[in-house]
Amino acid sequence: MRLAWPLSCAFLFTNRRRFYGALAGVLISVALMQFQTSMVAGFLHSAKSPIRALNAQIWVTPKHQPSFEFASTLPRAYHLLLIGLDGVADAVPVVNGFASLKTGAIESSDATIVRASVALIGVSLARVDAHLGKAGLQAIDTRNLPIAVAIDVIDRQLLGVRAIATPVEINGIAGEVTSFVDGYATFLGAPYAFVEIDQARRMFRMASEATCAVAIFTKPGMDSAEIGALARNIGERFPEVSVMTAAEYESRSAIFWLIRTGAGGGLLLSAVLGFVIGFIIISQTLFALTIENVKEFATLRAIGVPSSRLMAVLLLQAGTLALAGALMGAILGAAMVWATRAFVLGWVMLPLWLPPVVLTVTLLMGALASLSSVRMLYKIQAADAFRQ
Repeated sequence: MRLAWPLSCAFLFTNRRRFYGALAGVLISVALMQFQTSMVAGFLHSAKSPIRALNAQIWVTPKHQPSFEFASTLPRAYHLLLIGLDGVADAVPVVNGFASLKTGAIESSDATIVRASVALIGVSLARVDAHLGKAGLQAIDTRNLPIAVAIDVIDRQLLGVRAIATPVEINGIAGEVTSFVDGYATFLGAPYAFVEIDQARRMFRMASEATCAVAIFTKPGMDSAEIGALARNIGERFPEVSVMTAAEYESRSAIFWLIRTGAGGGLLLSAVLGFVIGFIIISQTLFALTIENVKEFATLRAIGVPSSRLMAVLLLQAGTLALAGALMGAILGAAMVWATRAFVLGWVMLPLWLPPVVLTVTLLMGALASLSSVRMLYKIQAADAFRQ
């Protein structure tokens, strides 16, 4: 090992242009892998966000509904039937669908008015406020407003909402934005907007007891096994609807958007391609470094350096290049995610676990990529040191 480390550094820095080119290739590959995986992670997180908003433990939805956004009306007012069941602390009705929102000079037809589609979620805001990440405190009295609307802070510019108390109109009913929330930017292109359920029913022209889903809050102290058993019992009692734990509903919605839609499939494919391209770049870079130093390796074999020691040199060379490129690539990837989230796509996110995972994968890729160089090493003969 005392010989392997200086030799690996010598081989890396003998041709500095080659080294910097190899380092740039690894850096860009790591940044690409991290950025593409961040896109997928943000996509999945956004697909789960409306379900997380209430922090309920069990959900009741129409049968075979693929995700939260594809809402339809439940056949009965199940929230009234579920209250009082053993283990159920509360059953909150939810109404959701797509609506037309207008901001600006509501009474005029000025061209500066912003019109947009929103994914409207009607639910008890008193229940939601305890779980939504608040980005701005409620600043006005909502009791006398026809509509009290909460939107994600990232969507303010898209919807033309400059501040709290901005007047809005949803499906022809006037109201005001009363609060901003954080962490609920959407990949749909139609931002989420939260209103009281009775107001949502008016906007969608639904009956007074109509619901699209029911969020069930279990009694305190129940563990995941007990919650799962309660969900199965409710499902057996009401077989005409789907009953799932929150984790199951989040997974169903995320898998639907990732696998069964073109947007999710494209993101998943790009993430896989990012890793494949990264592996190819690292492999070819290391192989090229080995080819360039064939004469030096042959000389070392001619003076009696064992192949195991030369193999250690190759692995250290690969590890050094992969580690340096991964650290710099992680920084570049994080900057790309930040810029994309700030200026382009508000739902992109960089999970804390991702940079260490990408670093580990890059080191493993470097080790695997060095196998081709190891094969070349065993083909080198001592006589190669004396050939032109």
